[in-house]
Amino acid sequence: GIEKNEVEALSWYKKAIDAGRKKDYFDIAYLLHCGNKEVRNYTEAAKYYELSIKEKGGSAAYNNLGVLYYNGQGVEQSFDKAIECYKKAAELGSAKAMNSLADEYEKGEHIEKDLNKAFELYKKSAVSGNSDAMYNLARCYAKGIGIEKNEVEALSWYKKAAEQGDSAAYNNLGVLYYNSQGVEQNFDKAIECYKKAAELGSAVAMNNLADKYEKGEHIEKDLNKAFELYKKSAAKGNFYAKKKVEEIKKLLSEEAQSSAKAKQEETETLTKQDTTLPKNASEINEQTVLDIFSDYLKKNNIESCEIKKDKNEAILNVPTKMLPDARFVITFFLNNNANMQYANISLNYVAFPENKRELMYKLCNDENSKSFNITFYVDDTNNLISINARLGFTKELCGEQIMSDLEKIKAKADEVYPEFMKAIWL
Repeated sequence: GIEKNEVEALSWYKKAIDAGRKKDYFDIAYLLHCGNKEVRNYTEAAKYYELSIKEKGGSAAYNNLGVLYYNGQGVEQSFDKAIECYKKAAELGSAKAMNSLADEYEKGEHIEKDLNKAFELYKKSAVSGNSDAMYNLARCYAKGIGIEKNEVEALSWYKKAAEQGDSAAYNNLGVLYYNSQGVEQNFDKAIECYKKAAELGSAVAMNNLADKYEKGEHIEKDLNKAFELYKKSAAKGNFYAKKKVEEIKKLLSEEAQSSAKAKQEETETLTKQDTTLPKNASEINEQTVLDIFSDYLKKNNIESCEIKKDKNEAILNVPTKMLPDARFVITFFLNNNANMQYANISLNYVAFPENKRELMYKLCNDENSKSFNITFYVDDTNNLISINARLGFTKELCGEQIMSDLEKIKAKADEVYPEFMKAIWL
């Protein structure tokens, strides 16, 4: 019902305590401990945790006071007192304290190392719902810490921790799926887990996912994505990622140079090949289309034709590498008995600017070109920018060689639509 204001909250907590409301000791201690910079005061927090413990005990007060002693915040650092607080809090049922105490038993830095006690405390805390303990318990099962190694149990607890949003659990779950540990191998699920862990901020998961993008293992290779992931991981201080950033940067540079060189060579090749493409409208004629198509057939694989049928037509979209943005469309026109009556070929060369102007040469009425017409596009100075030249093919018009090549293309159509393309050449 009102905007959050921790300064005001602290003021009123103090007034309540001054009025004898001792049950607010823990609340004010927590605000002083975990509040924003304006109210945070570790020394005061420790004092009020002590008062709360004297007043009513409480597992949370013991645990939080233990954290202050462990970190030396507001009190002189004392691992012994911290562990003493953790033990008391654990006895009173604090899952957080159980996990912290288990960590101490596992590491053995400030208390005698005892892996069996560590495991039991992790398990008790995990069963109580602590997600950190769920992860640690899974790790114990995975590595055999204080318990016999059990990958199936490890998988189960990693899943539970992951469901609580634990990034490390998602990453380790991915490792189990990837290596088929305690579960059937599933690369898709492994990568899905790596992605989720990376989204949640796991630097290790970022590295794992980047590695897959870098190598193209079970995911499409993408050096740019690998680079970005390594960069994010490096920003979190991951040493391995810092090294990989430099490696991938070098690979990307080499790839860019190689791509630029290939593009330049392709452009040079196309420029050399594009000898028959007319530069203005006056150069377009029947022979132009024949020359371009004949040159195309020599340099391209006719087996790559894409075929579709529509009513009484069979249409082949023929891709071309010879001309940029160009393709041939061959249409076979059939009669009711599926016999071919004639064939048309269109050369479409597309490069439309916004100010295009369309002109149509209708040469169909010309006695010498009854089956030929052209649509072409020019700019304001009548320079050609796009053409669509259409020519009806007969043996007399295009000659034996092109007709032979067209028969091969039609044979390709016959393979795709045997029941439809039962046609013969005129």
